[in-house]
Amino acid sequence: MTWTWARRAATLLLGVYAVVWVGLEGRLWQAVVLAAGIALLSAAHLGDRLHRPAAGRAQRYGVGALLGAIIGAGTGLVALILMAVKTGLHAHGPEFTPAEVAWVLARIPIWFVVGVLAGLGVAMLMSGRRSRL
Repeated sequence: MTWTWARRAATLLLGVYAVVWVGLEGRLWQAVVLAAGIALLSAAHLGDRLHRPAAGRAQRYGVGALLGAIIGAGTGLVALILMAVKTGLHAHGPEFTPAEVAWVLARIPIWFVVGVLAGLGVAMLMSGRRSRL
Protein backbone atom coordinates (compact mmCIF):
# COMPACT_ATOMS: atom_id res chain seq x y z
CA MET A 1 0.00 0.00 0.00
CA THR A 2 1.40 3.36 -0.94
CA TRP A 3 0.62 6.64 0.74
CA THR A 4 1.69 8.79 -2.17
CA TRP A 5 -1.32 11.11 -1.99
CA ALA A 6 -0.91 11.64 1.75
CA ARG A 7 2.81 12.34 1.43
CA ARG A 8 2.16 14.81 -1.36
CA ALA A 9 -0.46 16.62 0.67
CA ALA A 10 1.78 16.65 3.74
CA THR A 11 4.70 17.93 1.67
CA LEU A 12 2.54 20.70 0.25
CA LEU A 13 1.28 21.74 3.69
CA LEU A 14 4.80 21.62 5.11
CA GLY A 15 6.06 23.75 2.23
CA VAL A 16 3.37 26.36 2.85
CA TYR A 17 4.22 26.35 6.57
CA ALA A 18 7.94 26.76 5.74
CA VAL A 19 7.23 29.81 3.58
CA VAL A 20 5.10 31.36 6.31
CA TRP A 21 7.66 30.39 8.98
CA VAL A 22 10.46 32.31 7.26
CA GLY A 23 8.51 35.57 7.59
CA LEU A 24 7.53 35.12 11.23
CA GLU A 25 9.59 36.23 14.20
CA GLY A 26 11.74 33.42 15.54
CA ARG A 27 9.96 31.29 18.08
CA LEU A 28 11.53 28.04 19.08
CA TRP A 29 8.38 25.93 18.94
CA GLN A 30 7.77 26.99 15.32
CA ALA A 31 11.24 25.84 14.28
CA VAL A 32 10.81 22.53 16.13
CA VAL A 33 7.41 21.89 14.51
CA LEU A 34 8.84 22.53 11.05
CA ALA A 35 11.86 20.34 11.83
CA ALA A 36 9.62 17.51 13.07
CA GLY A 37 7.57 17.72 9.88
CA ILE A 38 10.70 17.55 7.73
CA ALA A 39 12.05 14.60 9.74
CA LEU A 40 8.71 12.77 9.53
CA LEU A 41 8.40 13.23 5.78
CA SER A 42 12.02 12.20 5.26
CA ALA A 43 11.43 9.02 7.27
CA ALA A 44 8.20 8.34 5.35
CA HIS A 45 10.02 8.56 2.02
CA LEU A 46 12.87 6.38 3.29
CA GLY A 47 10.43 3.90 4.82
CA ASP A 48 8.70 3.54 1.49
CA ARG A 49 12.02 2.68 -0.12
CA LEU A 50 12.98 0.22 2.63
CA HIS A 51 9.56 -1.52 2.73
CA ARG A 52 9.81 -5.20 1.86
CA PRO A 53 6.56 -7.15 2.21
CA ALA A 54 8.37 -10.46 2.68
CA ALA A 55 10.79 -9.10 5.30
CA GLY A 56 11.21 -11.01 8.51
CA ARG A 57 10.07 -9.71 11.87
CA ALA A 58 13.58 -8.74 12.99
CA GLN A 59 14.16 -6.76 9.81
CA ARG A 60 10.86 -4.91 10.22
CA TYR A 61 11.77 -4.09 13.82
CA GLY A 62 15.18 -2.84 12.71
CA VAL A 63 13.69 -0.63 10.02
CA GLY A 64 11.13 0.72 12.50
CA ALA A 65 13.84 1.55 15.02
CA LEU A 66 15.96 3.18 12.30
CA LEU A 67 13.09 5.33 11.05
CA GLY A 68 12.24 6.31 14.62
CA ALA A 69 15.86 7.32 15.20
CA ILE A 70 15.80 9.43 12.05
CA ILE A 71 12.66 11.18 13.21
CA GLY A 72 13.88 11.70 16.77
CA ALA A 73 17.44 12.84 16.19
CA GLY A 74 16.56 14.40 12.85
CA THR A 75 14.09 16.73 14.50
CA GLY A 76 16.79 18.23 16.70
CA LEU A 77 19.42 18.40 13.99
CA VAL A 78 17.07 19.92 11.43
CA ALA A 79 15.83 22.40 14.06
CA LEU A 80 19.40 23.56 14.60
CA ILE A 81 19.90 23.98 10.86
CA LEU A 82 16.63 25.90 10.53
CA MET A 83 17.58 28.13 13.44
CA ALA A 84 20.92 28.92 11.76
CA VAL A 85 19.27 29.59 8.41
CA LYS A 86 16.65 31.87 9.91
CA THR A 87 19.27 33.80 11.86
CA GLY A 88 21.24 34.24 8.63
CA LEU A 89 18.21 35.44 6.68
CA HIS A 90 17.20 38.15 9.14
CA ALA A 91 19.61 41.08 9.40
CA HIS A 92 18.53 42.31 12.83
CA GLY A 93 20.73 40.01 14.91
CA PRO A 94 20.30 36.53 16.31
CA GLU A 95 16.81 35.14 15.95
CA PHE A 96 17.30 32.58 18.71
CA THR A 97 19.03 32.94 22.05
CA PRO A 98 21.96 30.77 23.10
CA ALA A 99 19.68 29.23 25.73
CA GLU A 100 17.26 28.10 23.02
CA VAL A 101 20.08 26.57 20.98
CA ALA A 102 21.37 24.80 24.11
CA TRP A 103 17.83 23.56 24.86
CA VAL A 104 17.58 21.92 21.42
CA LEU A 105 21.07 20.41 21.71
CA ALA A 106 20.25 18.95 25.12
CA ARG A 107 17.07 17.33 23.77
CA ILE A 108 18.60 15.52 20.79
CA PRO A 109 19.65 12.38 22.77
CA ILE A 110 16.22 12.23 24.43
CA TRP A 111 14.40 12.62 21.13
CA PHE A 112 16.67 9.95 19.61
CA VAL A 113 15.79 7.39 22.30
CA VAL A 114 12.09 8.24 22.18
CA GLY A 115 12.16 7.98 18.38
CA VAL A 116 13.83 4.55 18.45
CA LEU A 117 11.33 3.25 21.00
CA ALA A 118 8.34 4.72 19.15
CA GLY A 119 9.56 3.33 15.82
CA LEU A 120 10.09 -0.07 17.37
CA GLY A 121 6.63 0.06 18.94
CA VAL A 122 4.97 0.97 15.65
CA ALA A 123 6.86 -1.85 13.91
CA MET A 124 5.65 -4.30 16.57
CA LEU A 125 2.06 -3.10 16.23
CA MET A 126 2.22 -3.40 12.45
CA SER A 127 3.80 -6.85 12.72
CA GLY A 128 1.05 -8.02 15.08
CA ARG A 129 -1.61 -6.57 12.81
CA ARG A 130 -0.05 -8.28 9.81
CA SER A 131 0.01 -11.69 11.52
CA ARG A 132 -3.71 -11.55 12.34
CA LEU A 133 -4.77 -10.87 8.75
